[in-house]
Amino acid sequence: MVYTSKSFNNFAKSPDFQGWSGELQDDLKETKIVVDQLKLRQGNSLLDVACGYGRTSILFASNHGLKVTGIDISPGLIEIAKKTALKRGLDIEYILGDPVHAPWHDGFNGVCVLFNSLSVFSPQDVNVVLANIHNTLVDNGRLFIDIDNKETNCKYGVYNT
Repeated sequence: MVYTSKSFNNFAKSPDFQGWSGELQDDLKETKIVVDQLKLRQGNSLLDVACGYGRTSILFASNHGLKVTGIDISPGLIEIAKKTALKRGLDIEYILGDPVHAPWHDGFNGVCVLFNSLSVFSPQDVNVVLANIHNTLVDNGRLFIDIDNKETNCKYGVYNT
């Protein structure tokens, strides 16, 4: 995993970084799709893999009442996510770590991997990440993967345990 560089982390920590513009409406729609597909209810737990600066984990917690944990390898993005959640009074756990070697928690009702983030892992690491996700889901838990395959016009997939 090499998408995070020192210069990107420095930029993500700077006051100039405000996230990526123009996404809020799409994020509101996408988080509703994820919650519906995962069949989550208020109070359920959700793991957001490659959560970035928390743009969707914030919405999962604030708009859907989910207990959210986010993980990302970028210190700059995790720092922004924590500050944003704190500023909004949301209790979201953010973990700085590589999902290949992450301190996984047991008992998530759902897991999501959004914005085609699964593509940043090597083929070998994808298998490890998916195995870790499978092991952290509760019985009947579900995984939502945003694969955005333009050739097949497929936007996501859902895996049931």
